[in-house]
Amino acid sequence: MRMDRRLFFSVIFLLMSLFILHAKVESTPFEDTVVIPAGIPLHQNAVEKTEKDIERAFGIKISEGLAGEDASRWAPDDLAFLYGLIDSLPPYFTRMPDSIKLSKETDYSSQMMTSVTMFVGFVTNMDLTVKTDTLQRNKETLRYIYIHEFAHCLWFDHKNIQSLWERAFWPGGKAEPPSITDYGNSNIMEDFAESIAVYVASPTELLKKNHERYDFIERHVVSLR
Repeated sequence: MRMDRRLFFSVIFLLMSLFILHAKVESTPFEDTVVIPAGIPLHQNAVEKTEKDIERAFGIKISEGLAGEDASRWAPDDLAFLYGLIDSLPPYFTRMPDSIKLSKETDYSSQMMTSVTMFVGFVTNMDLTVKTDTLQRNKETLRYIYIHEFAHCLWFDHKNIQSLWERAFWPGGKAEPPSITDYGNSNIMEDFAESIAVYVASPTELLKKNHERYDFIERHVVSLR
């Protein structure tokens, strides 16, 4: 049976088109098929998504450093770690920062700080600022730092805890008995934050080394909702 010329050429054209399309798909990198705004790298999309996830899930706005602070940029892994940490916190963390900002430098000054080199983060007006190089620390240390700063939010939000802690451990303006860390001995707020951080990281360590603060947290903090 003789094939019609027009049908013959139509089949040939179809086969060639399929071959060309297959070759183009095979040679096209995956990322080229992702539609993203011009000039925005793929990892930046991941950062923006996690920032929105954190704000939606926990009500915390994530922001970066001031314009010109080239090193003050969140990486996807940094935000993924932060999300996982916040999500795993015990329920007595009833008050969290309104925002968390990454900053390369800070003009923050305080009489409570003995040296600017000690700065890793601080909370003011329920906003947490984290120094960029803090994120380079190992995950265990970084987790401790975050929890210490989150504990400040608890402190600021619960006046009754402040009064009880002062009566129990700072009756004369000095830590009695001494805090769980040297830094905790510097002032009453750091004493509370350090005690909470150690309690979350290793309750048995706090119980063994400072059972008075362990008992206080068990009695007055753990029940917060």
